[in-house]
Amino acid sequence: MKKYLSFCLALLLGVQSLLAFDWQPQSNAALFRDMIEFARQFAVDARGTKAEKMLDEFIVKQEQKFEYDPLSWIEDTYKFVAKLEENFPPMVDDGSQQALIRRDIVLLVDFPVHVDNISAAATPEIKQAFEIARDNYRARARKKVFDWLKKTKVKPGELGIFKVYNMGYIFRTSERTFAIDLCWHGNKAESERMAKELSVVFVTHPHGDHYTDVMMQAMVDKGKKVFCSDPRVGKNIGDNPLRTISWADIMEPMDVEGIQVRTLAGHQNRKDPASMPNNVYHFAFDGWTIVHNGDNSDAERDARVSEWSAPDVLIGASWNKLQRLQTAAKACKDADPSRILFIPSHENEFGHRVQQRESYRELFCRTDRLGNPEYDYLPFELMDIGEGIILKK
Repeated sequence: MKKYLSFCLALLLGVQSLLAFDWQPQSNAALFRDMIEFARQFAVDARGTKAEKMLDEFIVKQEQKFEYDPLSWIEDTYKFVAKLEENFPPMVDDGSQQALIRRDIVLLVDFPVHVDNISAAATPEIKQAFEIARDNYRARARKKVFDWLKKTKVKPGELGIFKVYNMGYIFRTSERTFAIDLCWHGNKAESERMAKELSVVFVTHPHGDHYTDVMMQAMVDKGKKVFCSDPRVGKNIGDNPLRTISWADIMEPMDVEGIQVRTLAGHQNRKDPASMPNNVYHFAFDGWTIVHNGDNSDAERDARVSEWSAPDVLIGASWNKLQRLQTAAKACKDADPSRILFIPSHENEFGHRVQQRESYRELFCRTDRLGNPEYDYLPFELMDIGEGIILKK
């Protein structure tokens, strides 16, 4: 963990204006300067690799463009990150230079996401540039979904995982393809195309960054199932028998399209009158086990993950007591912590104000996330939206 602390210190020294844990709104010029400063440090981390030359060229070009087109860096940064990701795909973070490059890649995404498009200081030009870049970023991720599903061959015994957006993932084996928290921003035609690929979509809770009505409608229109915690999810489809609403502690599995499903009836913000019913899911299928806790902040339900068989993959929101969830997974009676892969999620979700678009930077620098030198973390892998991995046992 000393690697993370030195990494975080270097990051904070390099970007002095981002010292607060909550990323405060900045002017476009200030945020651009911080991005360039971080890119310079990234180039040092990438010394001797292909990324170093790419970064040097990117920095020169962006500094020149800023003089006459001060908003183009927003879209350009997303596109540049995509090129880096093609050359440096996701990997288990093992302290190597390649792993450091992967951290820097997702940290670079933080900057365009944290453009201030909502305060009184945000001009119409900034808002437009932000929204166009945001929409293109998500559209590229959706296109990559279809490319990945078409080109990626998942062999028997393997598990494919694709990050669509926020906490939305597609899981694929040689036997089946299904999704969870599929916040799908595509139009009706795109949604119907996606629905054809899936046997079922699971939803943790009724917040709009974890599902879309158009995707729910497309699923049932194609005769596919939706499994959710609350009737507000897919309310547009009414009492369709393809929609299952279940919010309960289910410790004995139910079969859903060949997936053995267990749930814990958790909450997001249990003490809040507007608390959201949030299922914590345990999926067992085709020799693989996944736990996904959505936005559950119910400590009792997180702890009960230990009563299940150990997951091969643990997916949790980075802001949401990830150490508590990891501790529960490690306490499963059959757990081998070295063989549980943790995938942190929910970073850089656009639907929040700038301060609450949880950054990857905070993931590494906060002691209640991945920055605690006293905590023994599970192996983890960083994924941007539009990226997929294949796991083998």
